[in-house]
Amino acid sequence: MCNYRVLYILFISLLLSACATAPDVKDMIVDVEPGQVRTYDPGLENNIAVKSIGGGDETNPLWTSEIESEGFKSALVESLKASGLLSAEENAASYHLSAEIQSVDQPMFGFDMTVTAVVKYTLTAIDRGNEIFIKTLTSKHTATMGDAFYGPERLKIANEGAVKQNITQLLEELSKLRF
Repeated sequence: MCNYRVLYILFISLLLSACATAPDVKDMIVDVEPGQVRTYDPGLENNIAVKSIGGGDETNPLWTSEIESEGFKSALVESLKASGLLSAEENAASYHLSAEIQSVDQPMFGFDMTVTAVVKYTLTAIDRGNEIFIKTLTSKHTATMGDAFYGPERLKIANEGAVKQNITQLLEELSKLRF
């Protein structure tokens, strides 16, 4: 009987000590692999500034990991930089990129956790003031027990993967643009 009490107290302590953390920016950045280099229209190269990011939610350590706007923006900026699209100076850019996180579908619990992220991107030509690219992209990533045993960590990994996949899709779409 005493062993069950100890196990119960340990289990409750574990639940109460559960802390959700925001996704790590470094794990959301799209790395450019040498064999996977995309080509972009010369007009886009080193010519995009990230204007605004919206729709993210703050992570509550006592609840669940969320995709935060600032973390998403940092990952997007670093991914654009790695791809050769980010302007060295924001004021010198010819294009502004905005992103709105429209929805993030997360499981409350589970062995495999799949997060679906829906983000709307808008690329605006600054000199003409017109939107030249508007696209809503949906991405999914599943984190398994093999990725992390601890549920909140698994959810964080699924969030990171969904964002990274979404930014990867954006870069693919931008590589198709021709002016």
